[in-house]
Amino acid sequence: MKKNSGIQQITCLPTPSLTATEYKDPVPGLILLLYAQNRHEEAKVAIEASIPEGPRGKRAATQADFLAASAMMLPQKSQYDYLANLPEEDDISEAVSEAMLLIATNSQDLRGVPCIDHKRRTKIDIVFENVIDHVDAEIKHCPTCDATVKGVFPSDMRGSLQYGDGLEAFVINFLIGQMVALNRVQKLVK
Repeated sequence: MKKNSGIQQITCLPTPSLTATEYKDPVPGLILLLYAQNRHEEAKVAIEASIPEGPRGKRAATQADFLAASAMMLPQKSQYDYLANLPEEDDISEAVSEAMLLIATNSQDLRGVPCIDHKRRTKIDIVFENVIDHVDAEIKHCPTCDATVKGVFPSDMRGSLQYGDGLEAFVINFLIGQMVALNRVQKLVK
């Protein structure tokens, strides 16, 4: 069952006490949970159909089954329908935070798993002296779901090499303010 009107339902939740700025916290979480529940329900149908009948009947679907189907196994309190039907007096922000925490605690903890590789990003900047920052993200292999997981880089490091604001201003000053030729600026920066 698809929830086509899920986004409209989010704005109609019984929370008249929330101000416009307070909507920014629970609404993205609810949108994520609506998507996760749709994937959960689609995967559940496929998983239940693929589980063979045994001597004691069909076994229950597991977390590994859902991960293999590219979906999350959602606890009841993490499902969008549960959150959308909360009583008016319940704090929706608190309920969404609890739902996200339940999903996180239901996942495999990779802290003890050895790192299989690293991915590096470099930022070069000029702040009275040349500053080079390296940020390494660990790449690990999850033994439970057999997936490769990579750490998260800072939002200002989108590629493998970045130039900071100081270096960009330095280059623009030479090109525009000092009218130095581009090939000379390139040699200077190298």
